[in-house]
Amino acid sequence: MSVSPGYLPAIMFTGSREESTEFSEDGTVVKYSVKPRFPYIDCPECGAPLISNGNAPVKWVRDLPSGGMQVVYEVHCKRYRCPNCGKTCSENLDCIFDGQMTKRLKEKLVDRVLLRDTFSKVAADYGVSDQTVRRAFFEWATKHEWQLRYETPRVLGLDEAHIDDHFRLVVTDIEKNLILDMLPNNKTQTVIKFLKNLPSKDNVKVVTMDFADGYALAVRRSLPFQPLIVIDRFHVVQLLNRKLDMTRKRIHREEKARSEGTAKRLKHERTLFMANLEDLDDVGVDKLCEWLKEYPLLEKAYGLKEQFRMIYNYPERAFAEYAFDDWCAAITPDLPEFESLRDTFLQRREHILNYFDARYTNAYTESANNIIKGVEKQGKGYDFDTLKKIVLFSCRNPRDPNAKPRTLSFRQDHMQ
Repeated sequence: MSVSPGYLPAIMFTGSREESTEFSEDGTVVKYSVKPRFPYIDCPECGAPLISNGNAPVKWVRDLPSGGMQVVYEVHCKRYRCPNCGKTCSENLDCIFDGQMTKRLKEKLVDRVLLRDTFSKVAADYGVSDQTVRRAFFEWATKHEWQLRYETPRVLGLDEAHIDDHFRLVVTDIEKNLILDMLPNNKTQTVIKFLKNLPSKDNVKVVTMDFADGYALAVRRSLPFQPLIVIDRFHVVQLLNRKLDMTRKRIHREEKARSEGTAKRLKHERTLFMANLEDLDDVGVDKLCEWLKEYPLLEKAYGLKEQFRMIYNYPERAFAEYAFDDWCAAITPDLPEFESLRDTFLQRREHILNYFDARYTNAYTESANNIIKGVEKQGKGYDFDTLKKIVLFSCRNPRDPNAKPRTLSFRQDHMQ
C-alpha cells in the first residue's frame, strides 16, 4: 500500500484517532491505522487504577465504503492489568460489532436484508462473507423479536404459498395489509392449533380464504364466536375461468376429431376467453363474437362465466342470492364442467354469498404470497426460519432504497 499521511478520511471511527492512511495499489481499498482516543484508566471490574501490560493483537475492522473504495481499519489497542484484582483487559471500541466490522456497517447490512436483498449479494457489495451478513441479521432479529407481536385482527386472511415443494400457511391482517405469520404447513390440525392459540380470539369477525375445506373446518372448530367465512371472489372467478377453459379445450378436441386434424386453432385463444368482457378492445370483442357465433356451446359457457361475475355487482345479498340460484338452474348437462362447478358452489353457497355481508377479499394475502415466493426464489436455498424472518421483519420495517435528501432530517457530526 502507498502511504498518504495527509489524507483526511470522509468516514472516521467514533472514539478513535487516525495514525495513518494507506491505499491499495489498485485503488479499491483504503486502510486507516487507528488507536482508541480514550484509553482505559480504571479497572472495569473493581475500579482500581490499571497498569500497562503490552499491546493487544491488531484488529482488522471493516467499515462502510467511502468514495467508491472498501474501507478497513487497522486498530491498535493496548492491554492493561489490574494490580488489585489481577484481571486483564484491552482497550475497546464500542463502535465495533463482532470484532470485525463497525456497527454502522452492520446496520447497513441489516438494512439491505430488510430490502430483501440476498445474503450473498449484500456480502459481495460490502466485502464480507455470507455468514457475516447472516449473523448480523439474526442477531438484529433476535433483539427485535418484539416487533413480530401483533393484536388479533378483525379481518383475518388465510391462504397457502407453495414454497420448496411444501404448502406454507400464510396469515394476514386484511384491514392493515400486514403479514402476521407463516406456518411450516397448511394442514388442518396446524391451522386449528394456530387459531386456538390466538390471543383475544373473539376479536375475529371475518375470515377470508379460498375453497379449501380444511380452513373452514379449522375456523369452525377454533374460533368461539363463529366469524363470517368469506370465500375470496377472485378465487371464485378463477374457478369460473378454469371451467370455461376446460370447455374450450373439449370443444377443440371434438372439432379436431370431426375434421380429422384440420380444426381452427381454437386452442390458441385461451387469453381471449379468460379476459373480462369489459376489458377487451374493439378488435378483441369482434374476434370473441366470431368464435362464439361459430360455437354456440362455447357461447353458453362464456355467458355463464360472465353472468356469475355480474352477481358481484349487486348491492344487496337478497338480489345476489336470487341471481345465484338462477345461475345454478341455467346449467345444462351439455356442460359437464359447469355441472361439477355448480356442485362446488352449492356446497359453499353460504361462504360465497357472505361477501355481500362483509365485502372483503383475500387480495392482500395473494400479494403476500407473491412477495414470499419472490424472496424464496431470489434467496435460492433459504431455510424456512430464515425466509420467515426476512419476510416478517421486512414488512414491519419498510426501507426506501431511493430516499430523497429533501425529505430526510440531518444532524451535525463533528469529526476530529
